[in-house]
Amino acid sequence: MTESEGDAVKMPKQNRRSHRLVAVTGATALLALAVHLGITAFNSHRKNRNKKDLQGSKVRVTLSASEIIKLAERVISKSKEVHDAVASVPLDKVTYMNVISPLAELEAQQFPLVQSCVFPKMVTTSVDVRKASAEAERRIDAHVLTCSMREDVYRVVKAFAMRGEWVNAEAKHYTQALMRDFERNGLNLTLTKREEMQRVRVHIDELSLRYIQNLHEDCSFLVFTETELAGLPQEFLKSLDKADNGKLKVTLKSHHVAPVLELCEVGTTRKMVAVEYGKRCGEVNLSILEDLVQLRHKFARVLGYSNYAEYVVDHRMAKTPAKVYAFLEDISNSLANSATMELSMLKDLKKKEEGEFPFGVEDLLYYVKKAEEQQFDFDFGALKQYFPVNLVLSGVFKIVQDLFGLRFEEITDAEVWHSDVSAYSVFDLSSGELLGHFYLDMYTREGKYSHTCVVALQNGALSSIGSRQIPVVLLISQFQKDVSGQPALLRFSEVVNLFHEFGHVVQHICNRASFSKFSGLGFDPDFVEVPAQVLENWCYESFSLKLISGFHQDITKPIKDEMCKSIKRWRYSFSALKMKQQILYCIFDQIIHSAENVDIVELFKHLHPTIMLGLPALEGVNPASRFQCSAIGYDASCYSRIWSEVFTADIFVSKFHDSYLNQYAGMQFRNKVLAPGGSKEPIEVLTGFLGREPSTQAFIDSRSHYRLSKLSESTNYNEAEDNSKRPSLSISEEQRPNGVFLKFNFGKLLLVFSELELFSASGFILSKVSRKSSKRSESRDGGHTLYSNGPSYSKSGELGTSKAGNVISSVPAGGFVSDVGNSYGNKNAKGVNLKLNGFVASSSYEALPGFRDVPNSEKQNLLVRKLNLCCVIFDFTDPTKHLKEKEIKRQTLLEVVDYVTSANGKFSEIVMQEGIKMVSANLFRSFSPQPRENKVVDGFDLEEDEPSMDPAWPHLQIVYEFLLRFVASPETDAKLAKKYVDHSFILKLLDLFDSEDPREREYLKTILHRTYGKFMVHRPFIRKAINNIFYSFIFEAEKHNGVSELLEILGSIINGFALPLKEEHKLFVVRALIPLHKPKYLAMYHQQLSYCITQFVEKDCKLSDTVIRGLLKYWPVTNSSKEVLFLSELEEVLEATQPSEFQRCMVPLFRQIAHCLNSSHFQVAERALFLWNNDHIENLIKQNRKVLLPIIFSALEKNARNHWNQAVHSLTLNVRKIFYDLDPELFNECVAEFKEDESKEDEVKARREATWKRLEEVAAKKASSNEPVLVLGRAPLRTASLMIKQILGRLPRKPSKSADNREYGGASASSLNASISSRKSDLASDRPINANSVPVLDLDGASRLANRGGSKLPQVVNSKQNGNSVAASYEALPAFRDVPGSEKQILFIKKLNLCSVVFDFTDPAKHLKEKDIKRQTLLELVDHVSSASGKFNETIIQEAIKMVSVNLFRSLSPQPRENKVLESFDMEDDEPLMDPAWPHLQIVYEFFLRFVASPETDAKLAKRYIDQSFVLKLLDLFDSEDPREREYLKTILHRIYGKFMVHRPFIRKGINNIFFHFIFETEKHNGIAEMLEVLGSIINGFALPLKEEHKLFLTRALIPLHKPKCLSMYHQQLSYCITQFVEKDCKLTDTVIRGLLKYWPITSSSKEVMFLSELEEILEATQPAEFQRCMVPLFRQIARCLSSSHFQVAERALFLWNNEHIENLIKQNCNVILPIIFPALEKNGRSHWNQAVHSLSLNIRKIFSDADPELVEECLLKFQEDEAKMEEIKRKQETTWKRLEEIAASKAVSGKQCPA
Repeated sequence: MTESEGDAVKMPKQNRRSHRLVAVTGATALLALAVHLGITAFNSHRKNRNKKDLQGSKVRVTLSASEIIKLAERVISKSKEVHDAVASVPLDKVTYMNVISPLAELEAQQFPLVQSCVFPKMVTTSVDVRKASAEAERRIDAHVLTCSMREDVYRVVKAFAMRGEWVNAEAKHYTQALMRDFERNGLNLTLTKREEMQRVRVHIDELSLRYIQNLHEDCSFLVFTETELAGLPQEFLKSLDKADNGKLKVTLKSHHVAPVLELCEVGTTRKMVAVEYGKRCGEVNLSILEDLVQLRHKFARVLGYSNYAEYVVDHRMAKTPAKVYAFLEDISNSLANSATMELSMLKDLKKKEEGEFPFGVEDLLYYVKKAEEQQFDFDFGALKQYFPVNLVLSGVFKIVQDLFGLRFEEITDAEVWHSDVSAYSVFDLSSGELLGHFYLDMYTREGKYSHTCVVALQNGALSSIGSRQIPVVLLISQFQKDVSGQPALLRFSEVVNLFHEFGHVVQHICNRASFSKFSGLGFDPDFVEVPAQVLENWCYESFSLKLISGFHQDITKPIKDEMCKSIKRWRYSFSALKMKQQILYCIFDQIIHSAENVDIVELFKHLHPTIMLGLPALEGVNPASRFQCSAIGYDASCYSRIWSEVFTADIFVSKFHDSYLNQYAGMQFRNKVLAPGGSKEPIEVLTGFLGREPSTQAFIDSRSHYRLSKLSESTNYNEAEDNSKRPSLSISEEQRPNGVFLKFNFGKLLLVFSELELFSASGFILSKVSRKSSKRSESRDGGHTLYSNGPSYSKSGELGTSKAGNVISSVPAGGFVSDVGNSYGNKNAKGVNLKLNGFVASSSYEALPGFRDVPNSEKQNLLVRKLNLCCVIFDFTDPTKHLKEKEIKRQTLLEVVDYVTSANGKFSEIVMQEGIKMVSANLFRSFSPQPRENKVVDGFDLEEDEPSMDPAWPHLQIVYEFLLRFVASPETDAKLAKKYVDHSFILKLLDLFDSEDPREREYLKTILHRTYGKFMVHRPFIRKAINNIFYSFIFEAEKHNGVSELLEILGSIINGFALPLKEEHKLFVVRALIPLHKPKYLAMYHQQLSYCITQFVEKDCKLSDTVIRGLLKYWPVTNSSKEVLFLSELEEVLEATQPSEFQRCMVPLFRQIAHCLNSSHFQVAERALFLWNNDHIENLIKQNRKVLLPIIFSALEKNARNHWNQAVHSLTLNVRKIFYDLDPELFNECVAEFKEDESKEDEVKARREATWKRLEEVAAKKASSNEPVLVLGRAPLRTASLMIKQILGRLPRKPSKSADNREYGGASASSLNASISSRKSDLASDRPINANSVPVLDLDGASRLANRGGSKLPQVVNSKQNGNSVAASYEALPAFRDVPGSEKQILFIKKLNLCSVVFDFTDPAKHLKEKDIKRQTLLELVDHVSSASGKFNETIIQEAIKMVSVNLFRSLSPQPRENKVLESFDMEDDEPLMDPAWPHLQIVYEFFLRFVASPETDAKLAKRYIDQSFVLKLLDLFDSEDPREREYLKTILHRIYGKFMVHRPFIRKGINNIFFHFIFETEKHNGIAEMLEVLGSIINGFALPLKEEHKLFLTRALIPLHKPKCLSMYHQQLSYCITQFVEKDCKLTDTVIRGLLKYWPITSSSKEVMFLSELEEILEATQPAEFQRCMVPLFRQIARCLSSSHFQVAERALFLWNNEHIENLIKQNCNVILPIIFPALEKNGRSHWNQAVHSLSLNIRKIFSDADPELVEECLLKFQEDEAKMEEIKRKQETTWKRLEEIAASKAVSGKQCPA
């Protein structure tokens, strides 16, 4: 083998060895890598295992792609399961718990799981996870869409909604929101319409996509030389592509167009770019936009809306397009002057730079920037250096935490999806409660969502078991990370954006809504941005700018003061002009979506110069290119941002402008605005927070004040001249003085927005714009176009104009109409040959076509005509007359009912007006006169007990059905309908409850209940009206058929009363419900009455004593059936009675029960014994057996011995055994006492029998001796009776509770004749009659005038008034409708004179005809005043005031000087005095109220007659005992105060004097509460700063009003007045609190509780500085309250710590306060007998311990020292007494006398 061969052989061996080595080395490396990966994975797993989920969060943030898909499927499966379960509920068994609660729970629980699937696509870097997240979102969205279209679920939810059984207001709101969502998806439509709606929706989506694609795919560009682009920065020019000819390409994308329009110095370039940008996509997108708008209108019409704008705005805060347009018009007009000045300045700049070239819209951006560069000396690039991300973020945290009382805590070990993400928990600063969590994902990275936004991950909600789900939210932004040690810096716009989005985070966290739907960002779309916009304001204030800024190289150097001021000024630079441009877009958007077939291009050309101060639109521009938001995304809702900015400005200026970190205002904002979320209407939330309705003033001032003051220095501008040239947006705009801007009252906007015409200006605009022919039909309205060039306007009362502007007949087909007015007074008005609206009815009465036979656009017109047809009233007394016409009317009524039931569009105002008119014509009628005797329906008697049935019921029933469905319909807008369903309508409806037909009363009950639920504005009036019916029934008539139905309604109303109960509701129990036990036929309504009474007791157990004493007061004496009813009710009341209340009334109660046990009627005794079957009552009796058993033992023992009824006997023995087993010792004592009493009775009986026996023996003896014996027969008895009457007649009489006290009469005949003779000359000379001298009519003889001196009413005939003789015949005058217009004023005066006659109501049988004539005349006067259309002349005013004076001004009954507080129930004192003349007085009051309130009453003329003397007499009437009268007086005085400004100081002084008289002299006045209510409104309007006179009034009158014993009668109103003063001037706090301490009650615990409640309200408005002035004496008193022997006083004092503001005040001053109250707290915490007081004391002690343990320890030591000293003193005293006793004892033994 050669060497080379050997080498060759060796080489393979070496290679093999080498390969082996490589293999071993590779394996080792792989093993090492595997070990490394394993260790890494293990460490990662251990690290992840150590990561924790956020407490209370169900959000999963690190799901893999497969886990996301699985979770999405589980979510869909669970949702389907719940929806199936809800859909399976039978419609007659729907409840909140089986329908609404499951859906709400599902929404709350599933939302965080859905977000766990969806949000990863926005934040993850993994492509697979993004894809899985997008797929999960697609599946979930499809499922949600399916659920929203489930008709079976909708039917079940609707069935529950129709029941109206709401758990609470928020649950009702949630149910209505569910219904609205279903119905906006068309589930209330027929299948055909639903399919059509879906087709339209799909078509809209397709066109929207094409519109966007066209814009995105547009590649148009322009080419320019560098010279033509002068002014643009080089960086921008270098970024541009070059064309073939070397010029630079400028595309028509916004990132190229904006810099050119803003920076390019060449005007022609700017104009060319602006024009071409406005022409993008040309006719293509314009055609798409036109089609889109038409399809949207079609979509809205299918759903029952008139147009698309109505559909969009309906569920928003604005509610109607009319409000939106008026709002935009108001803002535009108010900013016009400022915008004109700004535009003038820009024109001057252009003139200096470019010469006489006209200024165009293309110049706006460029010259605004130029002007700002001249005015503001700062560079945004340099400004960025002061905003490092971390510093800004910490500043935001600081501001938010301080402002809203929050604490943020970073969770360092939270599980997150990326290392850049941080998580925080949010706690309430005072209570430490966990409120929620938020994630911050701040920095940019690949795959992440590219904008700043907030994402709700978990919504807050309250579960059915009461646990709260906390909110979790994510804030995403795109800030750059720190680079090479340099901190990330923010542009100022990014700072503002961060504040804005963090506002949404706070909004989400602080939300406390019960439903997930209203939580998070679930606000009204018009309101959702408000909280975030409010927080933006802090970006522009110096103190906050300094807090969040610091130079990035040295953060101790914040931004300079001058820069801060410049930023704030820059914020609103040219803001008026910019706002006008936004308004242009918004109005354009509203108009195209409010009217059909508008030529969009022509509209834009017309609007542009009108709104933009004469600047024309660029020639050839395409609105579809300029208004993309109108096309996609914000269609019909572009206005929303301006809308929310207005509220934002009002909130900030009103509450935060003076103190930017005012935590009180911040907490109020958190609790009143953020906490409710979407669970309340935004206008309600705003009004509650601001304390008034919102205003646009702050917004307008912010955008006009600065610019007006600054620009006027540099601009010579002739405002008057420009005003004359400025185009007006409205038809007839009033010239406004400079600087005066209109306030926009959102709550009281009275606009008529018809289906086809936008209010005023928009109607005017559209009339100027040419219209395109309809794509559906050229001759839709009989050949007429939808709009004529001269639009016709009609008032709502004019029936002759339809919505489309075409004239229709106001007479039903055939011309057969009836006089609605005539039907009011007749039970069955005749329906032939009557007049309506001036047309004579003919004999033909023809049916109108059916609704299915006319197009949709004509249906509402047809409805109006059908309603007119149904106004005809037929005579049903003759069943053979008008058979055909009656059947036509019946069929028409049925059609109308069906239409209302299936209506799918809001009823217009004309429909509502005609509907109510038809109802009034058919239903309102007077019933047959009832006999004056009150006969109880105890048995059924054919002659008397059959109810009177109206023969017109076949029609009436359908009318009632119509009214019920009309009121209940969601298409009836309560805000519109309340104009027609008004107070007058409700009163007439209530009158119908006296119908004898139970069918009619049943309908009325349901209708009134629905009316009460829908018309919240009428609720107090309905309650008061029912109250008045009860008063009339109890104290006057004792006959009314509808009491049970009214009580049934009241039961439901009472059930909804909030706690604590208002004083008005408690008075209602005392004055109305309890006296309802008095009438004889209580059995007819006792069940409903008992339910109402029990409801009150269950809501406030303290009413038990009042109720039980009331029952005892009216306990029947001879009626055993009523006694059984009373005992049944008593059991229900006692079942809700607490031991402390029971103890107050148990003695009189069980005396009465003892009488019942001994009753001769076995059912009464048996029912009384049944009380022991109730465990709660038995326990109450057992606890108080030592008092009760001695009272009832005698009755029990007698029953047990020998009661004839076996049941009573057995029950008695059982009750005896209960007592014996419980306390044998007490039982034996009672037995012994009973036997002792029995023996005494036997002795008395024996003596009596012995006496009678002796008398009989004497009589027998005298009879045998023929001696006469005196026997009193019948005649002597009658003589004795007459003698007694004569004696009683000579005695002085107690003042009557009836109308003897109306002081109508004179004293004696002689004085009366003298009075007559002295007045004859006055009458003959036509001198006006004194208000104290009233003609009173009596038809049996003499003519006299009443001298109203206080005695009974004299009778008069043939008296004179104003020179006219009042004959014995008192005849009605003709109606107003029967005389020509020229004579109506004369007739008015005659009627006033007729009503000046006053009748005697003490005898109800006299002058019935004349009284009814006067009543009808008064009603006519009321209607005439209400509908008057011309100013009242001086004569009318004089006669009206004279008539009012004659009827109203009378002296009231003299009140006794003793002051008895209504703590017990007394029959003589507690029933209010009711004037029997109230049927007339009420209408006079109504007349006077409407007369004063009428715009036709000129205050300048009327003040001569409504003078100071008149006002004083009016104030005197407030002492009336009749609450109905005081209610009228309150409203009237309020209106007089508002209308007659000259009388305001006098009225205040008059009330002041009454208060002084009440406080320091009488302590008795019935009208204090009502006067204080008027004063509350007056004080609310006091301007700031308060005048010295007002402060003196507070000190000298209001505070001393706490002194009288009957404070409880008016404390609620007094407390409101006091709190108003403190809120207006916080410096008054010290004065008020010291005043309260001065009058603090010593022995009245109930008054102490009231004082403490008022004190809490005052302290809530108290600032720390004022608190410190009075805290020492205040907390000395509170310490005494804490130590009170009455547990309610101690408990109420401890409740002060439940108020966060008060708790913070106490904590800030705990060093002073705790030593004062500590002894009381410590004693309560040790051994207080009441568990609630004990627990609360321990809680408060713990609060102090947590806040300052050292101080608590010091106080404890001091307390123990004091305690030891007290023990020592006590021990010494005891030793001394013991020594004295020993001395006395020793001296007594020795016989020595102790010194006295």
